[in-house]
Amino acid sequence: MTDSESAPLLASEEAQDATTPPSVLNDFVSRLLNEPLSALSKLLLALCLFLLLLSSVFIGLFAGTEQRLSEVPSETTVTEFLTTTKLVTSTRTIVSTTTMVVEPTPAPLPLIKTCTTPECVILAADVLGSMNMTADPCEDFYEFANGGWVAKNPLPPGKSRYTTFDQVTQANGRLIRGIFQRSYVPPSSSAETQALVKLKHFFSSCLDDSVLDEVGSEPLRAVVRKIRTLFPIPSMTPPKLHRQLPISDSTYEHDLTAVLAYLHSLDLSILFSLDIEGDIGVDPNFMTLWFSQSPLGLPSKEYYNDAEVLVAYTSVIRDLLYDQDQEAEEARAWPFPWPWPSDPPPENRTARADRLSPQIVAFERNLSQFGADMDMLLVDPLATYNPQPLENLTRYMTYMDFPGYASSFAPRHFPENVIVTYPPYVRDLLLLIEETDPEVIQAYLVTQAALQLSPYLGPNTFPWKVVNEFNQLLHGIKRGTPIDREEWCLARVEESLGFLTGHFFVQEAFSGSSRAKATDLIKDIVGAFNSALPGLKWMDKSSAAAAAEKASALRIKVGYPVASPNVENTVSLLRYYSKVRVEPRDFFGNILSARVSTQIKKWNTLGKQRDRNVWEMVPAEVNAYYEPPANEIVFPAGILQPPFFKEDWPLYVSYGAIGAVAAHELTHAFDSAGRLYNQDGKLESWWSNSTSEHFDLRKECLANQYSRYTVDDGKGHQERVNGNLTSGENIGDSGLIHSWRAWKSHINATTDFLLPGLEDFTREQLFFISFARIWATRSSPSADVLQVRTDPHSPAIYRVHGTLSNIPTLLKRSTAQPIPSLTRGTGVYSGEAVHLALPL
Repeated sequence: MTDSESAPLLASEEAQDATTPPSVLNDFVSRLLNEPLSALSKLLLALCLFLLLLSSVFIGLFAGTEQRLSEVPSETTVTEFLTTTKLVTSTRTIVSTTTMVVEPTPAPLPLIKTCTTPECVILAADVLGSMNMTADPCEDFYEFANGGWVAKNPLPPGKSRYTTFDQVTQANGRLIRGIFQRSYVPPSSSAETQALVKLKHFFSSCLDDSVLDEVGSEPLRAVVRKIRTLFPIPSMTPPKLHRQLPISDSTYEHDLTAVLAYLHSLDLSILFSLDIEGDIGVDPNFMTLWFSQSPLGLPSKEYYNDAEVLVAYTSVIRDLLYDQDQEAEEARAWPFPWPWPSDPPPENRTARADRLSPQIVAFERNLSQFGADMDMLLVDPLATYNPQPLENLTRYMTYMDFPGYASSFAPRHFPENVIVTYPPYVRDLLLLIEETDPEVIQAYLVTQAALQLSPYLGPNTFPWKVVNEFNQLLHGIKRGTPIDREEWCLARVEESLGFLTGHFFVQEAFSGSSRAKATDLIKDIVGAFNSALPGLKWMDKSSAAAAAEKASALRIKVGYPVASPNVENTVSLLRYYSKVRVEPRDFFGNILSARVSTQIKKWNTLGKQRDRNVWEMVPAEVNAYYEPPANEIVFPAGILQPPFFKEDWPLYVSYGAIGAVAAHELTHAFDSAGRLYNQDGKLESWWSNSTSEHFDLRKECLANQYSRYTVDDGKGHQERVNGNLTSGENIGDSGLIHSWRAWKSHINATTDFLLPGLEDFTREQLFFISFARIWATRSSPSADVLQVRTDPHSPAIYRVHGTLSNIPTLLKRSTAQPIPSLTRGTGVYSGEAVHLALPL
């Protein structure tokens, strides 16, 4: 047995020192390399090399960690940014030592904090204050979201309806009134000062009661004198002596032409209405003449069958005619006695008013029956597009010289063609005029002008009181209730000089990044709409592709115009309103000047290409719109205010509120009327027949659903919603789903910061609460009846219930706080899940 074999496998250091002399490392390595290695030795060697490599890696990691720890101070303040411009700060203490290695750990999930800034507290308080937590959201979600608001907002004096939109309008108005009250330092020659002075004078002319009382009814009587001069009828004489001229009489024709041209120049649409809009069947951007039926003294034809209203209306017509005949009666009594012995005794104004007022109402009632129903005029662009040569129209207008009429407005661009919205009205109007006594026609023109212009007189004048009391009856307002004169006057300034007030409004209420953020939100919703198109089973691929092209081609206008006019430039604005004469002591004259200016601008577009920069709404207006011929959606700065929008709000609030408005306007491009216009605004059938048939089925289903909703008339009866009239707006409301999808596409849809006091609600629930809140409304039964008869929008409660009942898959119960699925019929909901149009 060799020495090596007798040696222990693991020898102690003492034994090694006693038996083996020390050996240098080189000798050891040399022997190791020269000696053959056994299999076990090779395995052990490989293991040692692996352990050596692993040790090197850990040594490197230790050195790097220690270096980083040495660079961190003992106390560090960390700022955590939220998903909006608001931020929350917190302080953390980090202790580091050199004897301890901190190994890497997975990053913790983000901590979602409740925002406690003043802005967040205000928003949360507003949401909580609007809700009624005692209501069951599964039974009445509108009450759950808005019951608190309704309880705290009784109808203001003089109003029959008060909505969230009105609330924002009042807030915008207070801001503008504050601007009017400021004194400007710049010299009087500056455009900024000139603009402010013009606005102040217009506003003060409306508010100055002493001047209005001093002026009295004279401005209206001047208009009436002009009417009677242009269309003279021997008045105050027995009926048998009235001239009965045939319709072909040239004098009669000239008279009616002149008086209608005068009235229409004041923007008083009487007997018929003319507008300038694109030729949607040929070239939507070529501005052409449109002929339509005129508005009436009563809101809709249904009121001419209401005995109570008709009696009151006849009384108003009588009083206005009696008042305007006073001057004529006084003129006859001076300077010579009247009548001459050979003449019959004159008819006094009382007898004349009593005789003519029922004839005037009967004439207007016939006009109402000749016109098309509102659901056709507002919903069916194919039926209202009837182009024809101008000669076809004038063939039925033998009672006037229509070419002469048109040339008085547009001498440089005389129309060759005209689009008639409802051809039967043209024929029926001719027959009615032919069989009507000219005196009745003159009296009708006088009383219609008085109805429309009396509100611009002082509130102590007789015509103002007569018309105001009648409007209070129609709207269910207590007789004699005063109106908020400042608010009313500010609305008149907005109507007449709205882009000028917009200059100052946007500086105060729409600065910073508001415009950019609102635009991004709207573009998100358009993107979500396009993303949903391929999933529509009822729409074929070619129609879906065309719909995507139209949505992508939409022009999005946000805030205010920067051309025609440029709201940012006061020189441009003063030039735009240069023809509006404003005097500090002549409110009635200021109104007429603004109306004439509006007509001049309108007629100046005839025969020209559409100005794509023009806005139909002014910057401070609380509204939005879709314009089919221009294929554009427009959102004034006025609606981009709380509770609709604020740039630093959590996204679930913004997308639920202003997002619903944006999705509504977008969906209008594809509703029952909008879908008939292509991406260039031209009227054509660009969907396949199959897709159109599927759409019509869904539209009919939706119309039937809303036609089952009713409002109480306050007299023990229910008035039904007109599902056909409201179909376009109902489809628009259903576009809410696109705002939902756009919001859910954001990475912070589930991590956006919470609001204090609302932590028990999910973000999804708050999205729908935000949607419902924008429709909060207080109204009288009379106002509700007026709405369902004349308004293409459904009552507010059904804009919430009807919309949500059609998207049940998105609304699920939560264990924390119930939000309705709205899938069970309760008498409020239809109980139907209607997959309608493009939204679903």
